[in-house]
Amino acid sequence: MSRESYWREDPTGLLRVDPGFVLLESPTDVTPGFDGNKKSGRAALREGALVLTDLQEKLFAHHQTGDDGRRILLVLQAMDTAGKGGIVKHVIGNVDPQGVQLASFKAPSEEELKHDFLWRIRKQVPEAGMIGVFDRSHYEDVLIALVRELAAPEEIERRYGAINEFEAELVAQGTTIIKVMLHISPEEQKARLMDRLKRPEKQWKYSPNDVEERMLGPKYQEAYQAAFDRTATPIAPWYVVPADHKWYARQGERLVRRHGVVYVSLNYRLGALGWLDFRAYASARHPFDCNLGLRDQVAALDWVRRNIAAFGGDPGRVTLFGESSGANSVTTLMAVPAAEGLFARAIAQSSPANAVYTPEVAAKWAAEYVRTLSRLVDDDDLESDSGEDAAVMLHTADPAVLAEATTRLSLRTPDENPGTISLAPVIDGEFLPQRPLDAFADGTAHRIPLIIGTNDREGSLFVGRISILPTTKPRIRAIFANTRKKSRKAIKRQYPGLPERRPAADFAGDFTFWFPSVKVGERHSRHAPVYFYRFDAAPRMPRLIGLDATHGLDLFALFEKFDTLTGAGLTLLGGRRLYREVGRRMQQHWTSFAASGAPGPSWPAYDEADRRTLVFDRVDRVELDPRSAKRIAWQEFVPHV
Repeated sequence: MSRESYWREDPTGLLRVDPGFVLLESPTDVTPGFDGNKKSGRAALREGALVLTDLQEKLFAHHQTGDDGRRILLVLQAMDTAGKGGIVKHVIGNVDPQGVQLASFKAPSEEELKHDFLWRIRKQVPEAGMIGVFDRSHYEDVLIALVRELAAPEEIERRYGAINEFEAELVAQGTTIIKVMLHISPEEQKARLMDRLKRPEKQWKYSPNDVEERMLGPKYQEAYQAAFDRTATPIAPWYVVPADHKWYARQGERLVRRHGVVYVSLNYRLGALGWLDFRAYASARHPFDCNLGLRDQVAALDWVRRNIAAFGGDPGRVTLFGESSGANSVTTLMAVPAAEGLFARAIAQSSPANAVYTPEVAAKWAAEYVRTLSRLVDDDDLESDSGEDAAVMLHTADPAVLAEATTRLSLRTPDENPGTISLAPVIDGEFLPQRPLDAFADGTAHRIPLIIGTNDREGSLFVGRISILPTTKPRIRAIFANTRKKSRKAIKRQYPGLPERRPAADFAGDFTFWFPSVKVGERHSRHAPVYFYRFDAAPRMPRLIGLDATHGLDLFALFEKFDTLTGAGLTLLGGRRLYREVGRRMQQHWTSFAASGAPGPSWPAYDEADRRTLVFDRVDRVELDPRSAKRIAWQEFVPHV
């Protein structure tokens, strides 16, 4: 059994000290994210050691080839007997010692006391390409100083600030800092101290000071809490590892291997206030602009570019990626002038790239939303044409009512305007000057490398309450009415049985996601590198219920979300190993693309001549112009796309 099968969840987030963390409420005898026992923990550690060794070699090689100055600094802190030595021996001891710099900081010498407390620490910072380990660290100068009152409170506060500045400086130089506190219970600590006395081969470890330090346990808990509160920063977070089970604490190498990239998730305005165009209701007192969701994303990307180096990232290799509506943001931002230079590569998974509308269409949706909202707030006096009344209502309505009005508009749109999505970007002529598909065609889109693709059967997911695609007979008829008559027979041949449920779902998914993505890839490939994919992998359960590789299924593989309720259900009848393997291959391509601008060597670039497409499945393969007959039929059916 693979070591990964023991982990139901990546422990990084479970162990990280976030705002509100309370050490006294943190259990010491649990194994967060791990389903195995001591035996399986040892097996997982042996397998993980191979991964860690490989990563260390790559870290060292990167430095030798002059690629960068990255290094790792592992800071270990704990009460006595918690197992710091075991981490050094059983985890770090698995890698080449030539690539490790180990330092231990105990009571400062007379010479060291003549200098600032960080003087001796700076001398032991690991060199580029190395893994540095501080077995006890600069935190001794705030922990012990606080517990034993060796420094005044204001001096200790100064040291917290100095530590934060010092660590920020290291991160800016390319250091990834991993700070680990091994959290042991007083009962387990007592048992281990007694074991030292009972076993002759361990008696050398025992010191009478151990008992005195143990009596100060509650004060140390307070000191650690103070250190977490003041020095747990986004660029140098703390991780508290339950240490009553030594075998679990030694799994900490996962924290190292998960730091290959800096991942940033963006928050931005959603729903009506993020995407509807309320400019018609703007006034000096209540201003409104459009494309607020996109504007938020640009602001966030600008912040990332200016600050990512402090988190260990490279502002020259920012890679923007998203799925579904997030992917639509990606392809749209590639046509937003204000976003130029804010990201160096892009990944669009299942982008409805043509879901971008004119101001006239957007204004109709905004008016309909205002009418819906006025009914929900029971405002009979509201004049739908009164900009001031509408503006006041939009600014003062309860968020739950705003959300309900958004839902009603979203559910009505597919029947009233089949084939459209009301919550989408607006071609305002300024912030978004033209339709992204046109920008890709004429080369005015940002000329950066792009990964783009879709899933095998995008439309099979959109049934019931989320039936927002043109999957019903009236909706399909409306789509056909806006197309050339002679092209309709060719499209029908591609979807035998249309408008029955299965062919209707495939028609809608291709209309919304697949064909627009093909056009993006085709047009952008004239100006910049493009890598096109199709995701065909699906476990047994989604195939059994008729979903197959549907919309969003790729995310469960890419992020290994098998511990969630949905993820567990998808693999209930088997296929988890398959999905994990597919996801790992995707991860390798995605991270290679982020690092270099190109995925792995097995994935060729896409162009209009042969349209080479990587198909993710049980065994990945490259196909030339897959589903070409369908592509040609769509080109005749909707040439305006």
